[in-house]
Amino acid sequence: MRLVLLGIGLVLAGCGVETALIGVGASAAQAGVTMIDKGELRSFEMARYDDVVRACYRAGTDLALDLKNDDRNDKVTSMFFRDETGDKITVRIERRTERVTFIKVDVGSFGMAGLGSLFMHQVWSELADSDAYLEDWDRADPRDGGVGASPN
Repeated sequence: MRLVLLGIGLVLAGCGVETALIGVGASAAQAGVTMIDKGELRSFEMARYDDVVRACYRAGTDLALDLKNDDRNDKVTSMFFRDETGDKITVRIERRTERVTFIKVDVGSFGMAGLGSLFMHQVWSELADSDAYLEDWDRADPRDGGVGASPN
């Protein structure tokens, strides 16, 4: 479901429309809100900073992207990738709290938005596969009868 919403958002983003996509209850990707605007995808993840950094490195490796440069400290990591055609992806990961991490994937205003979308989707997959999400959104979503659901 989230991939379909992301695809719709990319079409709208290509038309100059800023779009907010919400992936509530998504099983493979448990982020809160993903914003797409002018070649940037921004997402907040309920996962620890170090887990998100590892997931981003693995995503680049899985997609056979060439890591040109990276800069890491205990609060912010920047990664610069290129594909075989020379298109670039800049990834910025920020620790917001012990349990919340921000990710920005930037392909540039005239870059290939689909490549950024694919990278972000691979990061979500890596986080899910490594069991890095700190909450089970399917269980916690009150609309699905989880925690906080109203009795009928």
